Parts: sequence; structure tokens; C-alpha cells
Amino acid sequence: ISGVLSETQADRFYLDSLKYSTLYENIKEEFQRRYLNSDGLPNISTQASYLMALKFGLLPETAIGKAREVLRKKITDNGYKLSTGFLGTSILNQTLSAEGMDDLAYDLLLQRENPSWLYRVDSAATTIWERWDSYTKEGGFNKHPWIMNSFNHYSYGVVSEWMFRYVGGIEADETQPGFKHIILQPTPDFRTAFPTGQKRITQAKASHLSGYGRISSEWQYKEDGRISYTATVPANTTATLYLPLMEKTDNITESGKDLKEAEGVDFKGIVDGKAVIELQSPTSSTWKREAPTVWKKVRPQTYAYIPTPSVTGSIFLAAKTSAMPVSRLATGKSCIASTVVGTSTRLLGHPASTW
Repeated sequence: ISGVLSETQADRFYLDSLKYSTLYENIKEEFQRRYLNSDGLPNISTQASYLMALKFGLLPETAIGKAREVLRKKITDNGYKLSTGFLGTSILNQTLSAEGMDDLAYDLLLQRENPSWLYRVDSAATTIWERWDSYTKEGGFNKHPWIMNSFNHYSYGVVSEWMFRYVGGIEADETQPGFKHIILQPTPDFRTAFPTGQKRITQAKASHLSGYGRISSEWQYKEDGRISYTATVPANTTATLYLPLMEKTDNITESGKDLKEAEGVDFKGIVDGKAVIELQSPTSSTWKREAPTVWKKVRPQTYAYIPTPSVTGSIFLAAKTSAMPVSRLATGKSCIASTVVGTSTRLLGHPASTW
């Protein structure tokens, strides 16, 4: 925060940023001395310990890959269920997506056995409970003393942050606060294997009413297997879109032209299996492109981007075939979580029974 607030290298915010950076490095060094084994992995082996270590960058670089593997195994060996409390759950799905494990995040979201979010929905809950087992179908309400068993306790509802930032794909850019610049990182459900009883989410829609106007992001699987993506970028803002691709070697064009020649669209290249595209909004109206704005497979290794401008987001269809599976959208972007909390927003899943 101090670094964001700083305007010159002489102001107090810059000096504070140096102080806190040094403090972080000292804490990281002490954490590794006290709480890591010789292999660089946590000496307390729980889902939460691995989540915390990965989330806050406390592991040596050589141990990060193995830590991801261990965390994945802890979740799958637990029947694709979480075993986290307030602190671990607060960063659970966000960390999984940031570490390239979107599939596991979806597995946890759609889990119906206890502990899970949908176990509560299936138990007719209309609020978030303090404990995962505040009520169970087998034991009712009697497991915990009433003085420590709230049924209106938001903490575990933090999964909604992940739903906005990753499923819906509306992300804050902490270097340009207030959504002056928007990061769009839609993360469709690309799973090809599912825990028992689960199905793919086939559409999602999210919106945020920023100071510049409404930001919206929506994706949907089409009947032919393609994925359409629509985004609304308010006037006087810019956005960076991270759009998943089928292959890194795909040639992306707009109406047969290179994206670098497209008005209001600046193609930056392919990074980690996704096209990085800068979107410019007009200064006086909301920017939108409607169908047929399509990412369409016109020949092997080629996509066409066909725009039809109007006045109010933009639609992209990403081709998908069984012969060429879509790669998972990597994210790796940080954000200020509170920017998407408590706003006029909506996120829809399909089929509705999975929510």
C-alpha cells in the first residue's frame, strides 16, 4: 500500500515501503528457519500451512513446485474436501487459482459432502455458518455449545471473492486503484475429470459498479463446445484481458488482420497459454462489442477476431475441439480483495442445481 501511495522516492510512503519490504524479508527468513524442514517444506503439514506458505511467498523457490504437489494431494486424498478453518479458508480457492490449480478450486466449490459450501445449501441454509459442522444431518445442532455456534457468521463466505476475481474474472489493478485500469481474467471451468456427482459449470456472469461505471464479465459454453466471453469496460478506463487459448502457436487476427492493427484493441502477445490484449474505452461512452465478435477457428492454428462495434463490452468465442483441449487459464495476478466486496454484483452458475 505504501508503494502505491508513494509519488516520489523522497516521500514518507516510499520510505515506509522500504521499511516494510525489509520487515517482510526478515519475517520470511525467520519463518524458514523455524517452520520449514530441510527440504524447504512446512514442518506442520496441513492444508492451511501449505496455503499460507504459498500465498505469502514464504517458501524457497526450489520448494514451490513440490509444495503445490503436496497441497493437491492433501485435498484429493481428503475426498476433494477442504480441512481449513477461518484463516485457511480465507485464502483457499484464491491461492489454488494463483498457483495454477483452478480445477481443484472448482472441485471444492461444487463439493456437496461435509465440509463444503453446498452441504449447507443442501441443508436448507440461507446464511453462512460459523462452523463447518454447525449443523449436520446426522447430529443436528447438538455437537457444539450454543454460545459458540453462530448461524450468521460470514467468514466462510469469502469464497465469493474467488468467484468474482477468478470465475467471473473481474480483478483490481493495485497500481491503478479504483478500477481506473481493469484486469479481466475469466477462468472458465476447463475440468475434464470430475469428483463423483459433479458436473462442469457452463456459464458465469459477474459485475461490479465502479466509480467509472459498471464493469461486467461473462463467459458461456456454446453447444458446439466453444466458449463465448463478453466484457463491458466503462468510459475513461482501460482494461487488460487475459484470454485463454487452445495452443500457444495459434495465430490471432482481426478480420484477417493482425490484432496490432485493430482499433481500440492492442494485442501484446501470448503469456502462459493466454492472449494478453489491452482494451481501450472511449472517453464519453461505455465500450461494447456484440456478436459476431468471434474467436473462430478458421484453419489449423489460426483464430479470427471479427468485431462489430456498438455503444455499450466485447464478446469473444474461443474455439474448442476434442482433439485440441483448451489449456487452463493461468492467473498469477495480485489484487486488493476488499475492492469486490459489498458491491452491486451478481454471479450466475449453470446448472443452477450446482450452486
